[in-house]
Amino acid sequence: MILRLTYILLCSLFMLSKTTFGQNVNEILHKAAQAINKQQQLSYDYQLDINYISENYKSLYTGKIYVDFTEHQNPLGFRFQFARANSEIIYNGAEIFEIDLPKQEIELHKQAKMQQLSSYTFFNISPITWKYALPEILNNDSILKSLDLEKSTASYYSVQIHMGQKVLGNLGNIQTITAKRNIIYTIVIDKESFLPKSILSTNDVTKDDYTKTSFTYHIAKAPPENSWYYSNYANYKPKEDKPIKTLALNETVPYWELPNVKNTEIIKSANLLGKATLLEFWIKNCGYCIAAVPKLNTLKQKYKSKGLQVVGINAGDTVNDIQFFIDKNSPNYMSVWDKDNKVSEAYGIIGYPTVILLNKQGKLIFQGSPQSEKLEKLLQQLL
Repeated sequence: MILRLTYILLCSLFMLSKTTFGQNVNEILHKAAQAINKQQQLSYDYQLDINYISENYKSLYTGKIYVDFTEHQNPLGFRFQFARANSEIIYNGAEIFEIDLPKQEIELHKQAKMQQLSSYTFFNISPITWKYALPEILNNDSILKSLDLEKSTASYYSVQIHMGQKVLGNLGNIQTITAKRNIIYTIVIDKESFLPKSILSTNDVTKDDYTKTSFTYHIAKAPPENSWYYSNYANYKPKEDKPIKTLALNETVPYWELPNVKNTEIIKSANLLGKATLLEFWIKNCGYCIAAVPKLNTLKQKYKSKGLQVVGINAGDTVNDIQFFIDKNSPNYMSVWDKDNKVSEAYGIIGYPTVILLNKQGKLIFQGSPQSEKLEKLLQQLL
């Protein structure tokens, strides 16, 4: 009797395993691929909820998007219109333009590059991501797919996809990451339409961190045809780009006075003259800025006896966020606060982190990445 019960239990477990990890989940994903690929148009509300507890970062982003897959002879394979309360972004397959509604301004980008097109926030783990990632997910046996029976309901399937050290790019391209963690996507799929209702991204290291996107679909109604073209927005004034300041080698850099984050003491750049100085412009939510701290700590320690000064300049974060970054990453150098970004703008900073090396006279010797080999060579020459 016991043997018979054991046999029945093992058979049940085998069938459950087959249901959870085998044919059924693949059938669901194949139906999901068919469902989204047959859509000629999609219209949905988009919500992106980011909650990185480990980094003390939260963000909520919402908007409405219309996607037309019938116009596929362009780099993206579709055209779209995206709208938020104060802005609109329209891509017609050739040109893309962004409208600032309160300012009544419009900015045109002719022949938009894929890098720009794929960088928009509203593509982040979206139905577009899902559409283009599904073929690789289905065909790659190293990507584990499972049906979560406990979280599935009468209306929805809950499918988990274990990516390992890979993440989904905005347009479905699968990218490898260097961080040692398993990336897990949980997709809630509507049992009737087989379209994704939400996508949750988590990992097995910082387990409380997550990114979640949610979608509410509407009957797709095409916008008026004249709304797709920049020439029909003559009532908006063209946006004027602010000229970006660029510093030249051997140029004396702009003067500044900024508060020390640690004690609010005002630090004056003039007081740094007489010694070689390395300025690092950084922001909190920046992986490369985090990675730069050990490098800058090493440089500070290595060249301290030769007079090198290292100063971090935070560009526009809150005091609490700056302190969180400092407490977590432990830079051994002073940080000051560029609250309104005026110093960053004066120095022509367009990406983070950026370091600027100054000689004893306050003239620019180097501007670039803190990881640059050239920086180390110049420090050796200068000191």
